[in-house]
Amino acid sequence: MATIPGFRLVLRLRPRFRDTDAMGHVNNAVLFTYFEEARAEYYRQVMGLESYRNVGIILAQTRCDYRSPLFVGEEVEIGARVDRIGSKSFDMSFEVRACASGRLVAEGTCVNVAYDYAAGRTIAIPDEFRRLASAYEGKPLG
Repeated sequence: MATIPGFRLVLRLRPRFRDTDAMGHVNNAVLFTYFEEARAEYYRQVMGLESYRNVGIILAQTRCDYRSPLFVGEEVEIGARVDRIGSKSFDMSFEVRACASGRLVAEGTCVNVAYDYAAGRTIAIPDEFRRLASAYEGKPLG
């Protein structure tokens, strides 16, 4: 069972050769894809969403702090959690660790906005999302 302290949802991935750059380590931009994979897994596990068409969320901002290089062959765990839910947006945090050593590879955050694609506008965070995320995280999220 994968574990990262402070993260209930942890996804395990093995970097692919194509994730690397000329320096031989996983390219910095790929870490954002790893965050995205963990975010999608959060939506599947916590919200029960199987189709991206049902998400109703857009990414407004993302940040990554790189802590150590990651190489092909080093399996990683990516932790994802919701930290705050506002009226129309919510914040998530991520942590990437090398499985074998527990070494911190990267930390990140993102701001997500509830969005009605048909109307082309932001909407209030659905009560069901708020309830499910708060229950999963084990605390009120605002």
